[in-house]
Amino acid sequence: MEERNQVKNFLFTLWKGKLLIVLITLFFLALGFVFNKFILNDTYRATTKIELGSYEELVQDLDPQITRLFSSNGIIEVMNSDEVLESVINEMNLNSSLDELKAMISFQVSSADNGILINKTGSNEQLNKEVIQSIVSNTDKELSLLLKEQTDDRASYYNEKMDEEISKVRQAISDLKKVNVKLPSVLVVENLFGPNKIIDINEEITDTIDGLTPEEMVNVVQTSSEIQNSVKNYNDYLAQYEEISSISKDNENIFNELSIEQLDSDTESVKTGPNESFNYFAALMLGLLLSIFLVLFLDYYKKIIRD
Repeated sequence: MEERNQVKNFLFTLWKGKLLIVLITLFFLALGFVFNKFILNDTYRATTKIELGSYEELVQDLDPQITRLFSSNGIIEVMNSDEVLESVINEMNLNSSLDELKAMISFQVSSADNGILINKTGSNEQLNKEVIQSIVSNTDKELSLLLKEQTDDRASYYNEKMDEEISKVRQAISDLKKVNVKLPSVLVVENLFGPNKIIDINEEITDTIDGLTPEEMVNVVQTSSEIQNSVKNYNDYLAQYEEISSISKDNENIFNELSIEQLDSDTESVKTGPNESFNYFAALMLGLLLSIFLVLFLDYYKKIIRD
């Protein structure tokens, strides 16, 4: 019985203060309207999908470092690099710092179709799209530079390796001459520049070997084997060098086949904020709670004064 009376008194108190409750709640709803329409800026998220196409088929037989550069994760690393984003800021005269720009963009690999999703959030819908286009453009330039650096470095590496193998062959020939083995230099030259040839011990060399001591014959066989290995290594390095050199010479054409030149025709843009429904709900709840508290407090205060 006592509990029922308390509930009745509570509801009666609220009914007496209904006007105050309504006014305060409406006031907070009005504040919510002002915040949504005049204070909080609209925010948008632009999304572009980069179609990488069949680039994996084109790079799978190339140097592993180049293959890594043109993987989805490799391209994302370049897109999100300081070099690319600083170029975007300077090119578009953005007021954002590098860290601020990084906070507004995100990248995601689309495993379904081997693509990359680029997202840019901000209050300017058109600017979001332009920033994405600038990121793509500057990534294209940066990838081209990186590809040239990679191919030049690898070509230099293979060239050095070929020189090393030639030096080994020359040293081996010199060693054979010390034991009076007549290894025709033409034979060596043919094998160095003929990738499918090997050095054979011909009749002339056999006749020379017959006059050697057992120790000298062992040295000849070992040295001949070293020459064959060096020639094989030389031809392997030569094949790699020619492949890398062809990429370096035709850098731009190959890059266009491998890179991100295809964009979806339209960049999707959706409004992400402010969340007006949530703001109105929060204003309504805050107004109700505060007004009910105020009505109960005033009723309690009046009772104290009467007593």
